[in-house]
Amino acid sequence: KFVDSYLSLLNTRFESKLKIEIEASASSDDYIVPVSIQMLIENAVKHNEISDAYPLTIFIGRTEDYIVVKNSLRKKSMIGVQSGTGLENLRQQFARFTNRGIDVMRNRETFEVRLPVLKTEKE
Repeated sequence: KFVDSYLSLLNTRFESKLKIEIEASASSDDYIVPVSIQMLIENAVKHNEISDAYPLTIFIGRTEDYIVVKNSLRKKSMIGVQSGTGLENLRQQFARFTNRGIDVMRNRETFEVRLPVLKTEKE
């Protein structure tokens, strides 16, 4: 629900230049580090061109025990060096809860991050 609210704001800002596809469901014992999905969406918006010619497409889905956030890749020309601090912080946050790390994959067309779904411990 939190991600839906955030995406609603982005859709108001970017209109047809931002395309979102969500194919993820969760059970009551599924958890994820708070605002991690929002952070990945925010990074996609920050680092990629979003225009009529190059709309940004973001996919949020689930495979096995991971939430997948994947976006089209059309990097903005930005002044300065990108540090990767956001992804490193996300890695550290997940490391506090699980020994499964986040997976980052990039090719010429897409950028994808897989976040482990955390489960409650059975009593």
